[in-house]
Amino acid sequence: MKEKLSDDNKIFWTKQINDRSFEIAELILGGIIPILLIFIGTISNLLCIFCLLCRKHRRIRSTYIYLIFLFLADTFSLYQWNLNDIFMQFNNGTQLTNKSLFLCHSIAFLSFYTLHLSALFLTLVSIDRTLLLWSRYYRIHMTKRCHALIISLIVLIALFILDGFLLSLGIREKDTNEIQCYYSFNLNLMVFYQTVYPWIHFVVMYIIPFLIMIIGIILIIIKLYNHRLSTRFSHQKRRSCIMLIAMCIVYMILTLPNRLCFSIFYSRLLNHSYTDTILLGSNALLYTRNATNIIFLYLSSTTFRKQLTKFYCCLNCQRQHRIVPIQQIQY
Repeated sequence: MKEKLSDDNKIFWTKQINDRSFEIAELILGGIIPILLIFIGTISNLLCIFCLLCRKHRRIRSTYIYLIFLFLADTFSLYQWNLNDIFMQFNNGTQLTNKSLFLCHSIAFLSFYTLHLSALFLTLVSIDRTLLLWSRYYRIHMTKRCHALIISLIVLIALFILDGFLLSLGIREKDTNEIQCYYSFNLNLMVFYQTVYPWIHFVVMYIIPFLIMIIGIILIIIKLYNHRLSTRFSHQKRRSCIMLIAMCIVYMILTLPNRLCFSIFYSRLLNHSYTDTILLGSNALLYTRNATNIIFLYLSSTTFRKQLTKFYCCLNCQRQHRIVPIQQIQY
């Protein structure tokens, strides 16, 4: 993730030529795994969205609105730095962001924007489920679709304001006509991007979600423990709460290495033979979470498993209907 300048304002993390063992590891971490994550994550997230939309009697619930936005953000985030890493691995270190100003601006902005959206919408899901368990007023008055859409719109706009300046990063050098992404002729903007924004990114991406999720997990566990013998506290509610706890824990575990590498130890990791391997590995862990939402829904929701089974059966039926006429013609 090419997200932080060095102290001399001229050095980004760029791919280096290393020993063969490191090159093989970097090919797997920066080329093969991102391709698999994009393919699997796109299909699985779209399936999750489709199944949630098919639950007509629950589409008004706020949790499902936040989950749909979460899955959309996760899907878009898979196509940002992953595509850049794939292009870099198979084009001798050339970055996709340096091919055109449009790609530079769009990837620079969407990479941060989609990750921030993913983090905050998962946080909103955590807040929503916690308040559903603890607050009767919230459960009655604040779970309507209109309220969830308004809150989601506020998050979208607020993060656009926060990350919008990234659309201005990227210059074309007059002498060489080369594109230098993540640069600007505005010195103040560069100082902000280099010194302030990495910490903003760290707070939005990890600190805020971490603190809220920890509090939410504790409150949910307390509620589950207090109602462990209650018949009113349905089995489905328990499974949904456990699913949320698992999603939050996995998010914190898979996101932490990336945040430590790029926000805390970035300067210390540069210019070593293992630099590319560690940074690409932290990226792979980060985006693995964006592609694994379907696992949590599948394990926690009987309805979701039935919907997937029905969807698979429909695909098989359509395939058989397309094959039969051809067989008859041949016969």
